[in-house]
Amino acid sequence: MLNAKKLKEEIILLGLNKSSWDKRIPSEYLVGDISQRFNLLSGLLDSDGCVSLNKSGNGKIKSNISFTTTSKILKEDFIYLCMSLGIQTSMHSRIRVRNNNICREVYEIIIHSDDRRLFQIPRKKDKI
Repeated sequence: MLNAKKLKEEIILLGLNKSSWDKRIPSEYLVGDISQRFNLLSGLLDSDGCVSLNKSGNGKIKSNISFTTTSKILKEDFIYLCMSLGIQTSMHSRIRVRNNNICREVYEIIIHSDDRRLFQIPRKKDKI
């Protein structure tokens, strides 16, 4: 069982004590078995993913899944993780502006899947 001190040490050891724009997925996590990688993807989507509902041209309701980050490295790692699980993605970026000041580039990754296992949180899972 990890206590707070050991958890902090593990975070530092893995190089995860970064600012949001410097975040990444440790390489050893990207090469885990399928179950581990799927659980990692699910955790990322539960924390920083979004599911929105849109009506298509034929009136059918469709769910859109996305993941947003300001980290270029995390964006690349996330896309790699999805591809390693056979999940297609697309991505666009925009410049975030706050109070008329340019903050930084934001990457939004669209996940092309309707697999309910992508989420564990019921409020997100129930939208798929």
